[in-house]
Amino acid sequence: MTKLHSMNSETTRGQGEDRARQARHLRRLSSKWLVGGLVMAAITFYAGNAYCGEAGPVQFPILGIGFTQVLRLTVVAHPPSPNFAATGCIAQLGFANLQGNLLPAVQKTVNLLPGQADFLDFPGSSVLTTLGQRIELRPISVITPDPATGMGTDCDFFAEIFDPASGFSRVYADPGPTQMPGNEGDFPLMGVAFGQVLRLTAVAADPEPQINPSGGTITPGPCEVTLSFADANGIERPPSPNLTLNPGQGGYVNFVASSEVTQIGQRALVRPVITVASVPGADACMGVKASAEIFVRLTGTTWSEKAPGPNGVPAVQ
Repeated sequence: MTKLHSMNSETTRGQGEDRARQARHLRRLSSKWLVGGLVMAAITFYAGNAYCGEAGPVQFPILGIGFTQVLRLTVVAHPPSPNFAATGCIAQLGFANLQGNLLPAVQKTVNLLPGQADFLDFPGSSVLTTLGQRIELRPISVITPDPATGMGTDCDFFAEIFDPASGFSRVYADPGPTQMPGNEGDFPLMGVAFGQVLRLTAVAADPEPQINPSGGTITPGPCEVTLSFADANGIERPPSPNLTLNPGQGGYVNFVASSEVTQIGQRALVRPVITVASVPGADACMGVKASAEIFVRLTGTTWSEKAPGPNGVPAVQ
């Protein structure tokens, strides 16, 4: 087992489904924490769902950018509607590196009225110096409601990668599904052209500690993650590293198209494969956020990004 000390399009309804899956996962694993045959009651997983008015962190996958690109984290305060009394959005925005460390130079606090929006940018050129270099980041968004009123939880978060020279947007991403232990991520067969790299990333979810009905709290544990690629026949393409990721940490594996194709116009077809498990003897893994991104090897610029499909995260029974 390789120890890796490195980090981290669904709608808000999808985020709520993530919390439901994780709550069921915690109930299924409750015997590890409760004694005397107690059964765990429903546990709320704070993922910052705008419609449910919950505080806490919103889990994004890892997103990479090149020297000429900008990663933008956008927040929208959900507008009011006849069936929804919006309370605005109070949140902290930032970015974390692969080790899970928040970058202190790029942070922002927002306090938005319903219908308002704001954003925080991370330019690749702030840390990179030349074409071909890349940095992998995880957008950080934490809902921090007013402690006196509890208002300010109606937030939606999105990430965007764009080219500042032309202003063209390249990628839009939202938090996406959380893959729970025991489930294999459902990625499509993806085409990678000569000169491109397909990167499969994973970051262990880092929710707030959960309240244990028998007393105390349940701390999220590390995740055992296997990253690999398979061809159209299901045959695995190396490498397939096994990683142990602590909450907030992540890692990745690359598939380089030139390992199978030799000239411009040719494409290799592979499917990203990820499996997740809890570490035996440790606190339960609370899932991972996975993402597959294609970038240009020469320039380092991200070309596209894909999260696992909704069928790739079956409900935990």
